Amino acid sequence: MRFSPRATTACRRFLPLAVIVLIFILTSAPTASASAYNAHPKLVVVIIIDQFRGDYLERYRDQFGEGGFRLLLDHGANFTDCNYDYANTRTAPGHATLFSAAYSSGHGIVANEWWDSKKKKMVTSVEDDNTKLVGIADDKAGASPHNLLADTLGDELKLATQGKSRVFSVSLKDRAAILPGGFAADAAFWIDPKSGAWITSTYYRPNLPKWAQDFNAANRATKYWDRDWKNANGDLLRSTAHRKGKDGSDAGFYDVVGSTPFANEYELEFAKELVIYENLGAGQATDLLAISLSPNDILGHQVGPDSPEMSAMALALDRELADFFNFLGHQVGLANTWIALSADHGVSALPDAAKKLRIPAANLDAGKLETQINSALTAKFSPAIALRLPVRLLPGQPSPEVLIELTEAVNFYLRDPMVETPVEFFHSVLASMCGAGDGSLWLILEEDPALFLHRGVDDGFKLPGGFTSPSSDLSSTKFVETWFRRLLEQKAECVTCPWQQICQGYFKWPDPAYDCGGVKRLFSAIKAAADEMGLELARRDRADPSAELAKVGPGASP
Repeated sequence: MRFSPRATTACRRFLPLAVIVLIFILTSAPTASASAYNAHPKLVVVIIIDQFRGDYLERYRDQFGEGGFRLLLDHGANFTDCNYDYANTRTAPGHATLFSAAYSSGHGIVANEWWDSKKKKMVTSVEDDNTKLVGIADDKAGASPHNLLADTLGDELKLATQGKSRVFSVSLKDRAAILPGGFAADAAFWIDPKSGAWITSTYYRPNLPKWAQDFNAANRATKYWDRDWKNANGDLLRSTAHRKGKDGSDAGFYDVVGSTPFANEYELEFAKELVIYENLGAGQATDLLAISLSPNDILGHQVGPDSPEMSAMALALDRELADFFNFLGHQVGLANTWIALSADHGVSALPDAAKKLRIPAANLDAGKLETQINSALTAKFSPAIALRLPVRLLPGQPSPEVLIELTEAVNFYLRDPMVETPVEFFHSVLASMCGAGDGSLWLILEEDPALFLHRGVDDGFKLPGGFTSPSSDLSSTKFVETWFRRLLEQKAECVTCPWQQICQGYFKWPDPAYDCGGVKRLFSAIKAAADEMGLELARRDRADPSAELAKVGPGASP
């Protein structure tokens, strides 16, 4: 058996990229010698193990028992050179590819979720506002395969049998249940993440079938709570005890039980009920059941592929599959069943594991990376974004909303190292607070009060705030001095304002009653940046006394 991952070095280090697909087909009992390609099965069962790397089968082969993975390895057709020849190896694209035989360019599922330009928000690959969830009291939108652009194995089976074949799919995740089933599936079932109850969508049916209702009513999920997961040596690996989530609320079934083998057991338990009560494999046409097992992926994202927990997960799943195959043998007969095993994607080694082997690797903070990318793109293609945020709204003053935006822009433009083009206003004020340049906003912004003249009812030009038509000797500087003196005499907010010297009544024009609370916060943010710069310059000066002290001036980047 040969395994040849084709990931690039970068992808292997940083992305969970799967390139191995393993498919096994079993058409008869282990003692039979019938060809795997010459049969008319009553039931086709496709099992997808989420994030199950191709090399796991060889890595743990000597530890597998009889009847599980060994049943397929020893008696099936093993295709080891199958791979996903694309980069977006995620759950939704992988499942769509497996069942449509197309890549994202053909089936349209490019990721688990994406930005919807019409809705102006992120949407999932199966989210559908035209449907509702069935099985729980929830007003959230339902789900369907409406984003698929290609038909699937189940759709073709329905067409080939004039609709006589029955097609079902099951998973903990909605996308992993819906996409394998295709458009014509009789139903797809997934769980409510909070309670673990099995649900579906009005796309398939208005109500859960009675057997599924009974399954939920029996609270089958309850028995998987408050249990210890131990390995073969009795070592405690995880507990499904009730706990709080990151937001402080009670963590749900998916988050707590989902990362343990108990969730596989729960899912296969539901699949057995489906086979029995939907009479799969009992008709004249071939039926199809897709089962996507999610726990391997939930755990793998938390601990990586080389942890003891992943080994224990694979061995536990081996036992659970043996039990399920035994069930199929009694219910349908293995001679009448084709079983295919694959994965939607794999997972790369954790950077820490690679670094121990002296392989260059690093952990990337997705949030910080996103911020850096957006900053670089903004600086390159929209460097004047903050110039669209007015410093004042003529003939009034900035609204609280605008001041919030301005404060955010301060933090962005004064601290982000990716910015190439500084905004003159912020850097000029910063320079003033660092002791370089003139500190008056009127001069920094080149605001001339004469520009604010307006025509009165008598056709005379007037200035608001009690000023009459200006004479030729009322210069801009004189106006500012007079205006600021009046504000102080009127005991305006400026009297106690720590920024009065740099503002000089700028934001009080033309309405002295304007609340400068937001303005003060804006200047506090700029002053904080100036203080940080001063400390950094002092640190550098101490580290290299011969270095010339950096000068800060208008347009200089901190």
